[in-house]
Amino acid sequence: MIQRRIVDVSQIKPGKTIALPALSGIYRFRRLTLADFEVSSLGLEKGRVHRFSQRLRKGHQAWGYVDRTGGLACYLWFSSPLFNAPPADFECGLKVKTQKDAAYIWDCRTHPDHRERGLYRHGLVELANRAAQFGARVVQIVTRRENTRSQQSIEAAGYRRIASVVCFRWFNVVMIVSKRMLALKFVGSVISLPLGE
Repeated sequence: MIQRRIVDVSQIKPGKTIALPALSGIYRFRRLTLADFEVSSLGLEKGRVHRFSQRLRKGHQAWGYVDRTGGLACYLWFSSPLFNAPPADFECGLKVKTQKDAAYIWDCRTHPDHRERGLYRHGLVELANRAAQFGARVVQIVTRRENTRSQQSIEAAGYRRIASVVCFRWFNVVMIVSKRMLALKFVGSVISLPLGE
């Protein structure tokens, strides 16, 4: 059976985000640690703590919102060659390497008790603004086409779609199709994201 995924690549330049209404004062945006995941149901589900521990050791960063009690409300993974992070997870078993002056947001999730409060959208804005501190000139995010709620938040934060990529996976072989790319790769291979203007 062939697995098929359509994803949209969106990007923004730091400082070009849209101003959003203020969040409730109960939330604080900060860099997350393994301890944040070890005490949260978001980290305990599906063995995420082990996987997240590995990501942190490799140099990926987790950012997100915690509530007044320190409970994890929302997380967004953040990677860039600027802070020596290796290629991050993409789709169909592939990894993605950003351009040397780009940052990449991936694997985002909001706790069910904190949904519908704009945390994801605000997190996208926060990370785009912080990316400039690392020297990134663009921030990118990839979203599955069918995830319309995520797409709406991405657009509401000021990101614009620059490309669509279709991946077909058959066992350990992945075919990638876009306007700029046609390639066959093996699972675990690294691809590069296109940069928009």
